[in-house]
Amino acid sequence: MLPTLPMRKNRYALPRQPLALLPLVTALLLAACGGGGSNDDNSAPLRAPLIGSQAYAGAQSLTPGSALLLRYRMQAVRGGDTEASALLLLPKGQAPAGGWPLVVWAHGTKGVSDGCAPSRDYDDDQDKDYPAALLAQGFAVLAPDYEGLGGPGVHPYLSLASQGRSITAAVQAAHGQSQHKLSPGWAVVGHSQGGFAALAAAEHAPAIAAAHPLRAVVALAPGAEFEHTVPELFAQIDALQQRFDAAAAAGDEAAIEALGEQLAMDVFSTSYNGLMLVLGLQAQQPTLTPELLLDPAALPLARLALEDGNCEQLEERLAQAMLAHGQAQRRLDNFPGLPRRDLLNIPGVLPLLQQNNPGQTRLAAPVLMIQGKADGQTPLGAARRLAARMQAAGTSLRYEEIEGDHGAPFDNGREEVLSFLRQQLGR
Repeated sequence: MLPTLPMRKNRYALPRQPLALLPLVTALLLAACGGGGSNDDNSAPLRAPLIGSQAYAGAQSLTPGSALLLRYRMQAVRGGDTEASALLLLPKGQAPAGGWPLVVWAHGTKGVSDGCAPSRDYDDDQDKDYPAALLAQGFAVLAPDYEGLGGPGVHPYLSLASQGRSITAAVQAAHGQSQHKLSPGWAVVGHSQGGFAALAAAEHAPAIAAAHPLRAVVALAPGAEFEHTVPELFAQIDALQQRFDAAAAAGDEAAIEALGEQLAMDVFSTSYNGLMLVLGLQAQQPTLTPELLLDPAALPLARLALEDGNCEQLEERLAQAMLAHGQAQRRLDNFPGLPRRDLLNIPGVLPLLQQNNPGQTRLAAPVLMIQGKADGQTPLGAARRLAARMQAAGTSLRYEEIEGDHGAPFDNGREEVLSFLRQQLGR
């Protein structure tokens, strides 16, 4: 019998994937990495961004005391202003005298189309357990959608500037509403792309520090070190393919099943995240088109990612493409949905990726970073390089490695995160 994984919306759905005449499982895992964009104007003054707020009914399963949908202005990644959205969730009961302590929840990869905005239906959000845990601890939770999700334009995935400004402008907007009092200090927590976004927010926090000082940053398996992550992911896939081929030659059915499942999982997540990366690069630099950065066979998937109205079709279509590839008895390490192996050599790509690496400046707030040792999406080597660079820059960093994969810091580090937040926010 083939193994199964827990459902977490569609990214944990498990269609069967034949490979080399044997059945495998393609796993739709947490799509990771976030952010990018330019690092300019980190300390530029921002005008009051709140456009309006309204009651929000799509988070009842989190049992908040109240919930508001905020619309706000932020600086767009390619200049000028744009509109974005965020949810403000309040605990039950009476606010403390100084106002509710505020924690920003920076979501992980959802997609790049408007249909992927978490605020469309937060009750259905795959990460809602974390905001629920924060609410239960007496924190107000601010959950931005990010630029381009539910607002104008394409989401600039992997844009340091865009995600940093999405969060800092949302903090200003939350304080601009008059229904609920919030404490001036705030913290930010995120996993995967959200871990990247948390670090991006910390880099942009000086712009609002006079009124809203950042007190703590939590980055769980953050996307970073992109020029190293891409080759590391390909190296992982190549090693798994070689081990799978050896198991197939030896007729070791147990190894065939285990290695095939892991290979399919890594190919799926790298293909999915690669599509997000390519579309995010184009959102920042229009000359970096999918036609330039992808195999021609992957272009229909890129178009679908931009038009995915319910944020589910891309995952289903990608799984089907892998299934067809395997049924044709092709190797998964050359699946055309993967990013181009020469991606970093295409003019303009490497400088943009390097520009968007977090941790290049000293962060004023203390940082807790937790990384899974067996992470197949944000590799351990990249995490160690990021931690070393932050420490060299003078950031106060507590870096920890735990057993497990990409989801381990999300699932297993929660009590430590909550304790860190209570300490830094005075709860």
